[in-house]
Amino acid sequence: TASMNLRSSRISRGLLWCTILAWGGIPGTSALAEEPRFTTPQQVVDAYRRAYAQRDWPACFSCLTPAARGEMLHECLFVAAMGETKVAHSFEKYLQVPFYADARRSDVSPQVNALLEPAARMVDRQPRIDDQLLYQTLSKRMDLSGFVRDVSKAWGFFADFGPVTNLRVEGDRATGELQPFPQNRTPLPPIPLNERRRFIHLQKIGNDWYLAHAWLNQ
Repeated sequence: TASMNLRSSRISRGLLWCTILAWGGIPGTSALAEEPRFTTPQQVVDAYRRAYAQRDWPACFSCLTPAARGEMLHECLFVAAMGETKVAHSFEKYLQVPFYADARRSDVSPQVNALLEPAARMVDRQPRIDDQLLYQTLSKRMDLSGFVRDVSKAWGFFADFGPVTNLRVEGDRATGELQPFPQNRTPLPPIPLNERRRFIHLQKIGNDWYLAHAWLNQ
């Protein structure tokens, strides 16, 4: 079986300004203790920002679609694979296998590669992690509420996206406009007025709304 190269399959780093992606069917399953209910896009936006202000990281995680939860978990895997031992230790605690192959931390262990095989898709004849499959795979192996709480204390993954205006709903998708927002208390540089529009995307699954992408710090 081909070894999973987490470093080559990484997601984009930094605050993920939500851009339009291909929308696929996403099962509304969760490994969280209590799945929240958000009947409008505004409810999930408010819930995420409230959870962020309270540093309630599992609640932030619960505001995301399953694919976006996988996006956050993928970033955690990448950071650990790059040698961040605090994040790796969180994986070891909840997966109960060693994360690194050896003391040099040059590669992930065969046990982790084996656990991640169900989350892989073949792309250009190479295995690449699929975020939605990653969430489904790890939700069967881990207490995700506990993991997200621990790993977010060790490494500040989640970010706020600031005020959202002009939320517009079209079927099972919604889009809102973001205002320039100081990340980590550092003011954004001046930008032309016609470039100030940034957008957040949401998706309805069943009767409930979720953020369609993870919002992560640099």
